[in-house]
Amino acid sequence: MKSALKVSIIYLIFGLVWIFMSDGILHEVFTNFQSIARIQTIKGLLFVLVTMVLIYSMVRLLVKQHDDEVMYRIDKEEQLLEVIRENNQFRHLFEQSSSGMIITDPNQEDNPIVYVNEGFEKITGYNKKEILGKNCRFLQGKDTSEENKKKIRQALKNNEPIQIEIKNHRKDGRPFWNELKISPIFDDADQLLCFIGIQEDVTSKKIQTTFMENQLKIAKEIISSKNLFDTITDSCQMIEDHLDVSCMILRLDDEKQVIQCFGSSHIPEQVKKEIHNIDFNEYREHYLTTLLNMGHNQVGQMTDDPSFGPYWNIMLERGFQTFQITPIVSEDEQMLGIFITFAKHPEQVNAITCQTIEGYASILSFSLKSMQYLDQIKQSERRYRLIANNSTDFVCVIDEQLHVEYISPSHKMIFGENLDFTTIKKSLKNDSKHKLSGLIDQLKNGIEFERVEAELIDKNGKTHVIDIDGKRFLDHEEDKYKILLVSKDVTERKQFERSLNRVLYYDGLTQLPNRYYFTKLLEKSLAENEEQALFVLDFDQMKEINNMLGQSAEEYVLTHVVDIIKQALPQSIIARTGQDEFSILVEQFESYNDLENKVRNLLDSLDVSWRYQSVEFIATVSVGVSIFNGQSTEALIVEAELALKESRKKGKQQYYIYRQEPSQSEISSFSLQNELYHALDKKQFEVWYQPQIDLHTNNILGVEALIRWKHDTLGMISPAEFIPIAEETRWIVPIGTWVLKKVCQDVVAWRKDHHSFNASVNISYAQLQDESFIPTVKRILEETKCPASQLIFEITESMLMKDLSLSIRVLQELKALGIRIAVDDFGVGYSSLSYLKQFQLDYLKIDRAFVMNIHEDNNDFAIVQAIMEMARTLGLKVIVEGVERLQHVQLLQKIGCRYFQGYWYSKPIPKKELYKTIDMIYQDKFVYENR
Repeated sequence: MKSALKVSIIYLIFGLVWIFMSDGILHEVFTNFQSIARIQTIKGLLFVLVTMVLIYSMVRLLVKQHDDEVMYRIDKEEQLLEVIRENNQFRHLFEQSSSGMIITDPNQEDNPIVYVNEGFEKITGYNKKEILGKNCRFLQGKDTSEENKKKIRQALKNNEPIQIEIKNHRKDGRPFWNELKISPIFDDADQLLCFIGIQEDVTSKKIQTTFMENQLKIAKEIISSKNLFDTITDSCQMIEDHLDVSCMILRLDDEKQVIQCFGSSHIPEQVKKEIHNIDFNEYREHYLTTLLNMGHNQVGQMTDDPSFGPYWNIMLERGFQTFQITPIVSEDEQMLGIFITFAKHPEQVNAITCQTIEGYASILSFSLKSMQYLDQIKQSERRYRLIANNSTDFVCVIDEQLHVEYISPSHKMIFGENLDFTTIKKSLKNDSKHKLSGLIDQLKNGIEFERVEAELIDKNGKTHVIDIDGKRFLDHEEDKYKILLVSKDVTERKQFERSLNRVLYYDGLTQLPNRYYFTKLLEKSLAENEEQALFVLDFDQMKEINNMLGQSAEEYVLTHVVDIIKQALPQSIIARTGQDEFSILVEQFESYNDLENKVRNLLDSLDVSWRYQSVEFIATVSVGVSIFNGQSTEALIVEAELALKESRKKGKQQYYIYRQEPSQSEISSFSLQNELYHALDKKQFEVWYQPQIDLHTNNILGVEALIRWKHDTLGMISPAEFIPIAEETRWIVPIGTWVLKKVCQDVVAWRKDHHSFNASVNISYAQLQDESFIPTVKRILEETKCPASQLIFEITESMLMKDLSLSIRVLQELKALGIRIAVDDFGVGYSSLSYLKQFQLDYLKIDRAFVMNIHEDNNDFAIVQAIMEMARTLGLKVIVEGVERLQHVQLLQKIGCRYFQGYWYSKPIPKKELYKTIDMIYQDKFVYENR
C-alpha cells in the first residue's frame, strides 16, 4: 500500500509541476488566452487526479499479488525446513548414505535443486555450491537417451514416482550409468511440496549386464555368421560402443603369411591397411614378444618403436593417450591373437573395464579359433579327399531330402558301381533300415545319438556288420543343413566278440549258459519278476557211467538231456552250472502244487533208459528246488543246492523243495532293516581282511576289506542278508564311508609297523551316484593321511554299466587322486570288451565261479585262460578269487596267473589276527608250494 501511495504522490507532483509550468508559459506568451489557459489547467488537474487514482489502484494490486507470492514461497520453504527439522534422523541418513540424495523445489521456476548430500557430490564430482539452484538436466549429455529424458519429464509433470537407468556425466566429463529413483512429496493438504531423488552409480553393473548381452550376441554371430571377418569387426564395434574405448585385433595368419587387423570405427583405416602389409617373417617374433610385454601403457611412449611406432603416432594424433594389450588364447593355451584397446582418457580404463576387456578377449578367442578352424579345414580338404578316396571306411554326404551329394569310392566294394542312397537302403536288413531311418530323423531334429550297428548284404550276398556314425552340419555356401554318415565295416570284430563271448559265457559242450553267465541272467530275471523258482538238477551216478563207458558216453548224456529238459520245461532258462549239474530257472507257475507238478513231470521225462554204442544204461537224477521270495540271488542258489542235498538223502530220482520255516533265530526283513539302521551307531560293524598273494615274489600283495555285522543278540549276520537291504535303503552310503575311513586308518597303522601292502575296498553303485562321494574320499584321505596309492576300489561290472558316463567321470576323478581301480566281476553280455577299453582300470578280478571247478571242468580252465590272454593284451593285472585248493594254484600258475585270493591262503579274518595269518602264509603256504 505504501509503495502504491508513493508512486501516486510522485506522479501527482510531476503532473502538477508540468501543468502549472506549461500554463504559465502559455499565459506569458499568449496574454489574450488567459481564460482558455485556466480551463486547460482545470482539465489537466482533473486528468492528473483521475490517472493518479487509477495508477494508485493498479500499483496497489500488483504489490499485493507480489506480497502474496512471496509469502507463499516463504511458507513453502518454512514447511520444507520444518519437514527436514522434524526428520532430523532422516536427514542424518541422507548425509550418511553413499547413494546420491537430492531434493528439488517444483514450486520454483525450472524445479531447482535445493539440497544434495555428500554421496551426490562424490558420484558427480560437483560440490554443493556448483549444484544448488540448478536443474538436474546439467548432468545429461548428448548420449543421454531422449526416450529416458521424456519419461522423466512426463513423470514430473504428472507428479508421479519413477525409477529409471539413465546415462549421466560427471564433472570431468566421464559418463556414468545412474539408477535414478524420483518420488514426489506432498504436504497434509495434498499439495506438492518437493521431489526427492535417490541415485546409484550402477556403471559397473551396467557394464557387466551389457557385457553378458554382448557375449551372447557375439556367440550367436560366431555360430550363424557366414563371414567371420565381418563378425570379428562387428564385435570390435560392439565393444567400442559398450566401453567407449576403440578396439583393434591382430591375428597371425600362418597360411597366408600376413598379420590380419580388425578394428572398430575409430581405428584409422590407414592403420588397419598398413599393419596388414607388415612383413610377416620380419616382425613375427617382434609381434609375439614386444606386444605381449606392453600391457597397459601410454601411446606416446611407443612412437619410437621400430615396427609399430608409425601407427602409434597416428593414434596419438587422433587423441588417444593410453592403450591396453590383452592376449587372446584358446582353451588349450594356444596364442590366437592380440586384443588392443585405445582410450582418450586414462580414467576410462579402470579395474572393471580391464576385467571386462579380458572377458571379451575370452569370447573373441572363439571367433579366432573358428577362423583358425576354417583355415585348417581348407588346408586339410585336399588331404581329406585323398584319405576318403583311399579309405576302407564308407563316407556319405546327403541332404535332408536324402539326395546323395558325396559317396566315397569304398562303397563300390559293397554296392558295386550304382552308388545312390536307395541302393544303400535296399541292401540293409529290415531292422537295420529302421535304425538308419531313426538315425537320420534324429540328426534332422538336431538330437544327439549313440552310433548304431546295422547289417547289410553286399553285391555278392555276403552279410556285413557296419558301425554307423553321423553328424548334421551347415553347408555355409549353400546355406543348407546336410548329414554326414561315416560307416566302418566291423564284421570281423563282431565275429571275434561273439566267439569270445561264446567262450566266456557258454558251455562248450552243451552251448548253454555257464554258471557265471547264468548267475547274471538270474539276477536280471529276479529283478523283473516275482513268481520264479530255481531247479538244480544233478546226475546221481555219472562218475560210474564215465568209468564204465568213457568220457564220450557222459558227453552224449549231457548233450541229449538238454532236449528233454526243454520239452518238459518250455520257456525256461537252462544252464550247465557244474560238471554234471544243470540249473533251470522256471519263470511261470501258478501255485505250489503247480510247481510240484512241473518237478514231477521233469523227473518222469528223465526216467528213461539211455543207449550208447549198443549199451543200455540208467542215469537217474536228483532235483533241488528253491522258490524266489525276495531273497538275494546268492541265497536263492544256496537254498536250491541245500534242497538238492536233501533230495539225495531221499534216494535216487527224487526232488526236494526248499521251504523257509520260521524260527526264533530268524528275523524278518523288516526287523533286520530296523536293526541295520542302528548298527552303525551301536558300533556293531567290523572290517575283516582277506590277504591277496603275489606268487612271483612270494609276498603279500594286499588285503581285501570285507564288512561284518556282529549283532548284540543275533550274532554274526551274513553280508548276503544285510548288504541288499543296505543298498536298497541307500544306507550303504554312510556304511561305505565308515568302512573307507576305517580301512584308511588301518593302512596308516600298518605303515607305522612297516607293512605297505594295498587295501581293496568294495564300492557300491549308490556311492558312485552320491554327489558327495569324491569330496568324502578326499576328506578321508586328508584326515587320515592315508596314501591314495595304497587303495584299490573294487567296483562290479554291472555297476559300471548302469550309467557309463557317470562311471567314467567318477573313475577319472578317483584315478586323479591316485586310487587304483579293480573290476570285481568281469563281463555282462556284449559290454565286457568295450568297457575295459573305456575305463582306466588297473586290476581284473576273476570270479570264484570260474575257479571252483577248474580242476575238473576243462571249460572253466579255457575261460580263465581266455580272460588271462585278454587281460595281458589290455595291460591289466589279474587277481584270481576263490582259490581253495593247491590244485587251483598249480593250474592257474601254468596259464600265467600271478595274484591269488582265497581260502587256500586264508579266509577273511579280523584285523587283530592279520599279522599272525600273514606269518602263517609265509611259513606254511609259500614253503609248501615251493617244495
